[in-house]
Amino acid sequence: MTQGAVEPMLMSALLLGLFGSVHCLGMCGGIAGALGQALPEHAPGADWLRGILYSSGRITSYTLAGAGAGLAGEAFAMGTGLGIVLRVCAGVLILAFGLHVAGWWNGLAALERIGLVAWRRLAPLARQIGRPDRIPKIFALGMLWGWLPCGLVYSALMAASTTGTMALGAAFMACFGLGTLPALLAASGFGARLGAFLALRSSRRAAGILLLCFGFWSIAGALMPLHGQHGADPPPRGTTGQAGHGHHSMAP
Repeated sequence: MTQGAVEPMLMSALLLGLFGSVHCLGMCGGIAGALGQALPEHAPGADWLRGILYSSGRITSYTLAGAGAGLAGEAFAMGTGLGIVLRVCAGVLILAFGLHVAGWWNGLAALERIGLVAWRRLAPLARQIGRPDRIPKIFALGMLWGWLPCGLVYSALMAASTTGTMALGAAFMACFGLGTLPALLAASGFGARLGAFLALRSSRRAAGILLLCFGFWSIAGALMPLHGQHGADPPPRGTTGQAGHGHHSMAP
């Protein structure tokens, strides 16, 4: 992926997490509120610390999953030579994200049903971790939280697989995770005003339109080399023939 394509891709991940996380508040908001009781209420900055610890674990899971997705995409591109297809798919996914964030399409719910199968195997680990009364346990539960079935996360992972490298896949999901922080921290009692702003229809539509612009830009950037190759094709046979004819006309 070219440098010009990396920046809009990472920016789209941040915007998707920032505005798309409002979609997850129905599922994750209750969890965030419950996890908010993990530290003593009299602890200085307890609300802030709780949210940061849990989300640090969650974003760590996202980043690891993104690295795996990027590595799989890289292997596919190297094995098939279809790297440009991945870049176009990345642009198409950004367009889909834009439609979702703007509230014009809600096709992500179907992916959540697929993730329920894996979540049933992971959920018992929460009981093994036990009561989150220590920082390592809070972080571990946050990592587990990162694997909750969520169509938004799964779509972001699909986009991460189109970045073409393990490092970019990890960076994409890290940006996505950072984007989800404000809304989910608001669900834990921190940044409520920002959470309300993110939920505004006008804010979501503006972000969706921006994502659509990023998507079209990414697709155009992927297809531009093909246009350049077409422009570099040798001249038509008729042109060569005309030159040859002119040369013979100069013969005695």
